[in-house]
Amino acid sequence: DAYPILDGAKVYKTPDGYSNTKPCEYVNGFCIDCGIYQSAFLNENVYEISNAGQLYWFAARVNGGKTSINGKLMADIVVNENVLKADGTLNGDGSNFRVWTPIGNYDYQYIGTFDGNGKTVSGLYFKDAEKDYVGLFGYVDNGCVKNVGVVDSYLSGRYYIGGVVGYNDWGTVSNSYNTGSVSGSYYVGGVVG
Repeated sequence: DAYPILDGAKVYKTPDGYSNTKPCEYVNGFCIDCGIYQSAFLNENVYEISNAGQLYWFAARVNGGKTSINGKLMADIVVNENVLKADGTLNGDGSNFRVWTPIGNYDYQYIGTFDGNGKTVSGLYFKDAEKDYVGLFGYVDNGCVKNVGVVDSYLSGRYYIGGVVGYNDWGTVSNSYNTGSVSGSYYVGGVVG
């Protein structure tokens, strides 16, 4: 089973040898064929995040229960382009944007350390008037988010909405900013809801 079938099936070269399964080709961290996220590189207990797909991968890990992992941005991340118009309003109806899933939620609060490394995350889009805990991070509980800017982003929900962190429960948010649009019903803030 470890060897490719050479009779009629296409064979692809992979880093480990050969396979009948086409390896993923990533654009901005998203496989162009299947859409899966490129995993971030682990270096000394910190996941190094260099593209949008790796940021989504990091969010999926935290939201799947790995709440204490650490992350560090290695480059400015662009998820979507031109989310906001010059006047700060949403550019269109949002249907052409990749939807963001905030890092951490009510069930899985982020407790790790995320260092933006002086980089920005731009083009986040989230709009659901029934959802709580919205931001780059949805829910931080005794975690640390630092050195990150959120720009050209549209984040709209119900309760606990912030550009960087929606809900901060005894965590630390430092040296971070937001220049995007944030809206909700209650507990809404530019940086922290």
